[in-house]
Amino acid sequence: MFEADSTVEAPFTGARGGRATTTWGQRDTWLTLEANRPHTARFQVPLLVEVPAGRSLRDVLGVVSQVTERHEGLRTVFVGGGDGGVPDQQVLRSGTLPVRVAEAGRPTAPEVTRLVADLTARAGTPPADRAVDFAVLTRGGAPAWLVASLSHLTVDAVAADLLAQECAHLLKGGDAAALPPIVNQPLDHAAFEQSPRGRAILDTALASWEKGLREVPWSLFRTPVDAEAEADTEPRYPCVSLYSKGTGTRVRKAAGALGVSPSAVYLAAAAAALGRAAEVESCSLVITCSNRWLPRTVGYLGCVAQQGLLTLPALGHSLHGLVREVWPRVLGLPRTSMWDPASLYRLLCPSGQGTRPALDQYVNVLQEPDPVFPEDIAEPADGDFVLRENPPIASTLLRFGLNIRTDGGDVAIRFFSDRRYVPAHLQEQIVLNIHALLRDCADQDVRSL
Repeated sequence: MFEADSTVEAPFTGARGGRATTTWGQRDTWLTLEANRPHTARFQVPLLVEVPAGRSLRDVLGVVSQVTERHEGLRTVFVGGGDGGVPDQQVLRSGTLPVRVAEAGRPTAPEVTRLVADLTARAGTPPADRAVDFAVLTRGGAPAWLVASLSHLTVDAVAADLLAQECAHLLKGGDAAALPPIVNQPLDHAAFEQSPRGRAILDTALASWEKGLREVPWSLFRTPVDAEAEADTEPRYPCVSLYSKGTGTRVRKAAGALGVSPSAVYLAAAAAALGRAAEVESCSLVITCSNRWLPRTVGYLGCVAQQGLLTLPALGHSLHGLVREVWPRVLGLPRTSMWDPASLYRLLCPSGQGTRPALDQYVNVLQEPDPVFPEDIAEPADGDFVLRENPPIASTLLRFGLNIRTDGGDVAIRFFSDRRYVPAHLQEQIVLNIHALLRDCADQDVRSL
């Protein structure tokens, strides 16, 4: 359990402060948080950076001050009075951040990870809360790790990685002048979204969603299958994970042979397995997109990840054929993945009912260097897998959510759902079918349905 021994302060004075509307990504995240309260801790983003030997607590606090002054998002609070009940962002020009200090002894790397997870789980995201909760873990009194719990209103996964890289650079004594220049801050991004260029991006996204859903309407798990689950009994939202050894290597081999990105292979296998389970021959999928395709968002420390629409008019190809069908559509996802929530929801649900109408599913493919297998699972032989039932999700607006994560060699597939639409036994069938398609894709072509 994370228990602070003391609390110190890191002062900051930035170049500017100010108030503005929240950005599209922040509003989208805010609506998700509101719909899931009080179960919002899982939306916090953890940060863990090792402190090099010889650095003092004063040095670490100096780094906290530097990154906070550099990035307006880290000195943002969210205040009421915005449009549609969504708060505005208020950037503080100066102030202090509390930094908790706790002695960690000599924990193993997994134990440090658990401490950070505990810090994150205990953090909240009320409207006026600060964007980040920093802490320093010490070993024998000397700083060993800089950790933080970051609000998802402030960062997405890419932004958290950028912050970790900057902190690591500065903790090693690197020159702040060597860091990439900042060309976009949250206040700037909010203004950009209201500019003619931003409105053009929004118009393109709305037109693409309208056209896509007209051609391939929603079809996956639209009808309740378990009438008894209408009562709010537990587990309402079951979750299952599959961990596979070596499958990521097979996917990369197949992608290279087909001339596509590995993400196209993962998405094709996911679409095929979901279509098979739902007994449909076409589908539209909601895909999480990083939205780092604009020059202004490449190095942006902010939340710009949203969902794009992937439409597949025919799932009945062979798997390799479906991969070739998916690939150009993946390249077109940026046309659909940057949007103002109020505008998209009006399009999808003109009656105005529902917080996130129709966006009740998502598929996320994440490629990152962190190991796939949890510490408490013995890694199987190459080509084998471990299937595990996870604790249920506390709350969700989704009918289902699918996460595929790979370090390039191994693969983890995590699936959760509202059991009224996708019961637990069907979850296992879906992840097993995804795995079978991915495992075989490098050596042979198989029917997708």
